[in-house]
Amino acid sequence: MAIRGEVWIDREPIYGDRVDQEYPLNKESTARRALQEASLYFSGMIYGWSFHYDIGERARGITEDFYIFEPMGEIHWGDSRLRVTDAENRETKLRIWADYQLSEAQQKRMHFWQMGTVRNVQALGYCSLRGPDPDSDWLGIRNTAVKDAARSAVREMLRGS
Repeated sequence: MAIRGEVWIDREPIYGDRVDQEYPLNKESTARRALQEASLYFSGMIYGWSFHYDIGERARGITEDFYIFEPMGEIHWGDSRLRVTDAENRETKLRIWADYQLSEAQQKRMHFWQMGTVRNVQALGYCSLRGPDPDSDWLGIRNTAVKDAARSAVREMLRGS
Protein backbone atom coordinates (compact mmCIF):
# COMPACT_ATOMS: atom_id res chain seq x y z
CA MET A 1 0.00 0.00 0.00
CA ALA A 2 1.25 3.48 -0.85
CA ILE A 3 0.17 7.05 -0.18
CA ARG A 4 0.57 9.70 -2.85
CA GLY A 5 0.76 13.48 -2.85
CA GLU A 6 1.71 16.55 -4.85
CA VAL A 7 4.27 19.15 -3.75
CA TRP A 8 5.20 22.50 -5.32
CA ILE A 9 8.57 24.14 -4.65
CA ASP A 10 9.46 27.70 -5.69
CA ARG A 11 12.91 27.75 -7.30
CA GLU A 12 13.25 31.50 -6.65
CA PRO A 13 12.16 31.76 -3.00
CA ILE A 14 11.62 35.19 -1.45
CA TYR A 15 10.32 35.55 2.10
CA GLY A 16 8.94 38.92 3.14
CA ASP A 17 11.69 41.41 2.38
CA ARG A 18 14.56 38.95 1.88
CA VAL A 19 15.62 36.34 -0.62
CA ASP A 20 16.37 32.82 0.55
CA GLN A 21 19.94 31.82 1.37
CA GLU A 22 20.00 29.89 -1.89
CA TYR A 23 18.65 31.96 -4.76
CA PRO A 24 17.80 30.66 -7.28
CA LEU A 25 17.78 27.04 -6.20
CA ASN A 26 19.77 24.57 -8.25
CA LYS A 27 18.19 21.29 -9.36
CA GLU A 28 19.59 19.28 -6.44
CA SER A 29 18.39 21.76 -3.79
CA THR A 30 14.95 22.00 -5.36
CA ALA A 31 14.60 18.22 -5.49
CA ARG A 32 15.82 17.87 -1.88
CA ARG A 33 13.30 20.45 -0.66
CA ALA A 34 10.47 18.75 -2.53
CA LEU A 35 11.30 15.41 -0.89
CA GLN A 36 11.65 17.06 2.55
CA GLU A 37 8.23 18.65 2.17
CA ALA A 38 6.65 15.39 0.96
CA SER A 39 8.22 13.68 3.98
CA LEU A 40 6.71 16.32 6.30
CA TYR A 41 3.21 15.76 4.92
CA PHE A 42 3.41 11.96 4.72
CA SER A 43 4.81 11.77 8.27
CA GLY A 44 1.81 13.75 9.52
CA MET A 45 -0.61 11.50 7.64
CA ILE A 46 0.94 8.34 9.08
CA TYR A 47 1.89 9.32 12.63
CA GLY A 48 -0.06 12.48 13.45
CA TRP A 49 1.03 15.23 15.85
CA SER A 50 0.96 15.75 19.58
CA PHE A 51 -0.48 19.09 20.69
CA HIS A 52 -2.29 20.99 23.40
CA TYR A 53 -5.35 23.08 22.55
CA ASP A 54 -7.23 25.50 24.79
CA ILE A 55 -10.57 26.54 23.33
CA GLY A 56 -10.96 30.30 23.21
CA GLU A 57 -14.13 32.11 24.22
CA ARG A 58 -14.36 35.85 23.55
CA ALA A 59 -17.37 36.42 25.79
CA ARG A 60 -15.42 35.26 28.84
CA GLY A 61 -12.08 36.69 27.73
CA ILE A 62 -10.42 33.29 27.22
CA THR A 63 -7.87 33.26 24.42
CA GLU A 64 -7.41 30.34 22.08
CA ASP A 65 -4.08 28.57 22.59
CA PHE A 66 -2.51 25.88 20.41
CA TYR A 67 0.98 24.74 21.37
CA ILE A 68 3.37 21.84 21.83
CA PHE A 69 2.88 20.89 18.20
CA GLU A 70 5.28 17.99 17.64
CA PRO A 71 5.29 15.12 15.16
CA MET A 72 4.62 11.69 16.69
CA GLY A 73 6.98 10.10 14.17
CA GLU A 74 8.78 10.95 10.98
CA ILE A 75 9.99 9.59 7.70
CA HIS A 76 13.75 9.99 7.86
CA TRP A 77 15.82 11.59 5.10
CA GLY A 78 16.94 9.02 2.58
CA ASP A 79 14.10 6.55 3.21
CA SER A 80 14.11 4.45 0.03
CA ARG A 81 10.31 4.01 0.18
CA LEU A 82 9.80 7.72 -0.64
CA ARG A 83 9.96 8.14 -4.40
CA VAL A 84 9.21 10.83 -6.95
CA THR A 85 6.93 9.43 -9.63
CA ASP A 86 6.45 12.55 -11.75
CA ALA A 87 8.13 15.95 -11.97
CA GLU A 88 7.36 19.06 -14.00
CA ASN A 89 9.06 22.45 -14.16
CA ARG A 90 6.53 25.21 -14.72
CA GLU A 91 7.71 28.84 -14.75
CA THR A 92 9.64 29.24 -11.45
CA LYS A 93 8.17 26.20 -9.70
CA LEU A 94 8.92 22.51 -9.55
CA ARG A 95 5.88 20.25 -9.16
CA ILE A 96 6.37 16.67 -8.08
CA TRP A 97 4.12 13.75 -7.35
CA ALA A 98 5.61 11.55 -4.64
CA ASP A 99 4.66 8.08 -3.45
CA TYR A 100 5.52 6.57 -0.10
CA GLN A 101 5.38 2.78 0.20
CA LEU A 102 4.05 1.98 3.68
CA SER A 103 5.62 -0.70 5.86
CA GLU A 104 3.32 -3.23 7.50
CA ALA A 105 3.37 -1.27 10.79
CA GLN A 106 2.58 1.98 8.98
CA GLN A 107 -0.29 0.30 7.14
CA LYS A 108 -1.73 -0.71 10.51
CA ARG A 109 -1.44 2.89 11.74
CA MET A 110 -3.21 4.17 8.63
CA HIS A 111 -5.91 1.54 9.11
CA PHE A 112 -6.38 2.75 12.70
CA TRP A 113 -6.90 6.34 11.46
CA GLN A 114 -9.59 5.05 9.07
CA MET A 115 -11.51 2.95 11.63
CA GLY A 116 -13.86 5.77 12.53
CA THR A 117 -12.62 6.33 16.08
CA VAL A 118 -10.80 9.44 14.87
CA ARG A 119 -12.79 12.08 13.04
CA ASN A 120 -11.40 13.27 9.72
CA VAL A 121 -11.05 17.01 9.30
CA GLN A 122 -9.25 19.32 6.94
CA ALA A 123 -8.38 23.00 6.93
CA LEU A 124 -6.14 25.61 5.38
CA GLY A 125 -3.15 27.04 7.21
CA TYR A 126 -1.41 30.36 6.77
CA CYS A 127 1.92 31.91 7.65
CA SER A 128 3.36 35.29 6.82
CA LEU A 129 6.07 35.17 4.16
CA ARG A 130 8.31 36.68 6.81
CA GLY A 131 7.82 33.55 8.89
CA PRO A 132 7.25 33.19 12.61
CA ASP A 133 10.55 34.96 13.36
CA PRO A 134 13.03 37.06 11.33
CA ASP A 135 15.42 34.13 10.78
CA SER A 136 12.79 31.66 9.53
CA ASP A 137 13.83 29.42 6.69
CA TRP A 138 11.55 27.81 4.11
CA LEU A 139 10.88 24.70 6.18
CA GLY A 140 10.07 26.73 9.30
CA ILE A 141 7.53 28.71 7.30
CA ARG A 142 5.99 25.49 5.90
CA ASN A 143 5.83 23.97 9.39
CA THR A 144 4.10 27.10 10.73
CA ALA A 145 1.47 26.90 7.97
CA VAL A 146 0.91 23.19 8.72
CA LYS A 147 0.55 24.00 12.44
CA ASP A 148 -1.99 26.72 11.63
CA ALA A 149 -3.96 24.29 9.45
CA ALA A 150 -3.97 21.74 12.29
CA ARG A 151 -5.19 24.40 14.76
CA SER A 152 -7.96 25.42 12.39
CA ALA A 153 -8.98 21.79 11.76
CA VAL A 154 -9.13 20.98 15.48
CA ARG A 155 -11.14 24.14 16.11
CA GLU A 156 -13.67 23.28 13.42
CA MET A 157 -13.94 19.69 14.60
CA LEU A 158 -14.63 20.82 18.19
CA ARG A 159 -17.04 23.52 17.07
CA GLY A 160 -19.37 20.83 15.74
CA SER A 161 -19.37 18.81 18.96
